[in-house]
Amino acid sequence: MKIISFVVFLLFIGFQINAQQYWPHGSSPYPRCSTMTAPTCTKVAIGGDWDVASTWNPSGVPKTDDIVCIPQYITVNVKGQTYKASTSVPPLANSIDSPRLQIFVCGTINFEPSGKLFLAPFSFIQVYSGGKITAATGSSDLIQVGSNIVWGGPGTGNQGDVNGPWILSYPFTGAGVLSTAFDYFKASQPQPYQVQLDWGTLHEVNSDVFIVERSTDQKLWSSIGSVKSVGNSSQKQAYNFTDKAPIAGITYYRLKQIDYKGEISYSEVVRYNTTITKKFSLFPNPVSSSTRLFSKDGFTSAQAILILDAKGAVVRKINPSGSNNLQLDLTNLTNGLYLIQITDRNQVIEKIPFVKQ
Repeated sequence: MKIISFVVFLLFIGFQINAQQYWPHGSSPYPRCSTMTAPTCTKVAIGGDWDVASTWNPSGVPKTDDIVCIPQYITVNVKGQTYKASTSVPPLANSIDSPRLQIFVCGTINFEPSGKLFLAPFSFIQVYSGGKITAATGSSDLIQVGSNIVWGGPGTGNQGDVNGPWILSYPFTGAGVLSTAFDYFKASQPQPYQVQLDWGTLHEVNSDVFIVERSTDQKLWSSIGSVKSVGNSSQKQAYNFTDKAPIAGITYYRLKQIDYKGEISYSEVVRYNTTITKKFSLFPNPVSSSTRLFSKDGFTSAQAILILDAKGAVVRKINPSGSNNLQLDLTNLTNGLYLIQITDRNQVIEKIPFVKQ
């Protein structure tokens, strides 16, 4: 048994994956102007300065992952460098000091001279019709999401007021209302050489399709597939997509959501890191009935796959081509130790032991 365990362990040396990346959101649909109460909102403004606890119900300055609501006829003032690193403005809620917030505005966010709001990556501000963001004349007011200024900025002079409907986020800023309320977006690797993307929505309005995009630098993005959305739903929906030819190393994924009118919005970005050093891998191992054989570079017609029993006799021969993974039905094999031998132009290039049980 120790020998078998050691063999199985060796099969996975060189194949490492990171923990799944997760994008959390609130547990209920996005608030609207008529629903800005708990539990849809975790912080509701009652008026005053942003960094004063009594401005909010329940009392306390918004912190990471709060759903922040500013109802109609309510004004919240932003003074100084709110949430800026190394300032005394609470709360320094996470490792990059600025909190990740979902902010919904039906009233007013008023920026006083040089007022600045620093938010963590994946934050956004949804300004609904009737809501607005007002700027002090001649100031250097700004809203920054992560390292990206999404409104205003030093040296830009007079900031234009924002009137809803408008979305402030990164990478998307512009007119409109979020048509899809995302619940989560995560990446995982349930088997070698494939990255599975899972996401969920809390509600959808006129949503048409999700385009799955991939990048290695967050600058150049390419489409790797699409998933049709439900369209209109007030219930939670779940989706998934498998990247069957992932890129080794750090990869970024995002969802490009398109509605029936052709309007586009983007999800937050999920970062995933996969390091693969083995050219071939078998998963799962031990095998009960079937398993998959993976090739980092893809199988070719010049290759052959031989399955040998413990005596070295060939019990099966497979001629692969075109794919980077093959499903092997091993139901008819008796239990015991076997060896997969991969040849290329009659030269042995890989040997993989496995256990049939």
